Amino acid sequence: MKQIAVFIFVAVLLVTGAIYFGFKQSSGTFVPPKGTVPMRIAKETTIVTEPLLPDGESIDFYAVIDQLCSANADSEENGFREIVRSVGRNIYHAHRGVSDKTWKMLCENLGLSSNEPPSLRYLPLRDFLYDAIEESAEVTSQFQTDGIRIFDKTLLEQSFQILFSFDKQKDWEQIPIENLELLERWVTEMAPAISAVAEALKKPLYVIPPTGRLSENPMFQEIEFFKEQIDAVDFPDFLFSIRAQQEIIQMFSHRCLYRRIKNDAEYDREHWDDVLSMFHLARHVRRQSFPESLQFANGFEKMAVHQATELLKAGRFDADKLRRCLADLESLPDLLNLTAYWDYQRFGWLKNISEFPRRGPIVFKLRTLPLPANLPLVTAEEDKKTIQQVNKQVEEVIRVYRNVPFDWNIVAEIMNAEFDELQGKPGKQMLFQTNPALGDPCLSQRSFRLEYRCGDYERRV
Repeated sequence: MKQIAVFIFVAVLLVTGAIYFGFKQSSGTFVPPKGTVPMRIAKETTIVTEPLLPDGESIDFYAVIDQLCSANADSEENGFREIVRSVGRNIYHAHRGVSDKTWKMLCENLGLSSNEPPSLRYLPLRDFLYDAIEESAEVTSQFQTDGIRIFDKTLLEQSFQILFSFDKQKDWEQIPIENLELLERWVTEMAPAISAVAEALKKPLYVIPPTGRLSENPMFQEIEFFKEQIDAVDFPDFLFSIRAQQEIIQMFSHRCLYRRIKNDAEYDREHWDDVLSMFHLARHVRRQSFPESLQFANGFEKMAVHQATELLKAGRFDADKLRRCLADLESLPDLLNLTAYWDYQRFGWLKNISEFPRRGPIVFKLRTLPLPANLPLVTAEEDKKTIQQVNKQVEEVIRVYRNVPFDWNIVAEIMNAEFDELQGKPGKQMLFQTNPALGDPCLSQRSFRLEYRCGDYERRV
């Protein structure tokens, strides 16, 4: 019975990964089905034996993940730490800034003082344009009590209009001279800070630490749907740190844009150096452990490729320069290193497995979806059927979770073996050899592959 329960769990696990919504659990404490065996603390199951939660009986997997993501963040060799020390909290872009609380937490993780001023002046281009417009309008800057700046919507719209005009290559000749002068001023005044960032990106170590718990992020506290989902699966918060990486990629992208507008061979070498900085950032982000790292890294890499393509299309690089460019690209950090990424995924699932007997299906983020009331007539019926099918599958998954007892130790051992194989270590084969009972056909390798389909799950159950 326990083996069958494990098989169903894995199928359900994959379905939850595909659906990835939140489930609003019914009121009252979740009571696991009779026969449920909680996960014990052991190397084969929990991998680590500390730190413990206050109950002294469970691993604090949030702390494990937080430590994994923050390791060496305070090292002098951490390039991101050097960037924050050089340019300060203005690295947080899009005018929104960062609250005093979050800034202090980030600095603590990086081993920096939150009160120490940056060594260099830096303003994102958006803020630079806004300040110029605000100054010409003789308006005084306003700030919230938490340190976040308040922006006038009209002035903000004007600054974005200028920024967007730089991106439209076909309209470059029509850009007002005063706007081009603003862009040139930004490039000139921010040059020392951007150069410092470029040097920091050349460091081999680059650690982006989290800033507190995702459940404490004000963005999710304001929306009930997100609040319920995030509270159910509380993980370290990387949203603010990712915003910093977005500004870093943009600072180089905007400077590349300026050089493309100038279209002067004199800037080609510096232009290429900025492209390399973009590639360096993409590779650094790709090597982070948090789940969204690959998605952001791919986006950054595409931006770097675009800027490289535009530069080479100018046709000013001879064979020797092209060979040097190729050598530069080959010297970049490795494209992929998923060790930390898989460790994050493993401990994330172990956290959910550990919490399931106490909290129930909500830890796997299941939810039946409400039918939208205002669907377009053309797609309303088709979308309604799709949502109903999804809800049916989710309800069946929830039913299994609430009625089938699991031995969570078996679940954890087989899942760990799967992650070991992903990291090139002995995995399921060794596990099945040492424990033949787990090699039953219902626990075959096919049951654990990510391409498992919902329809196959329904047929087997």
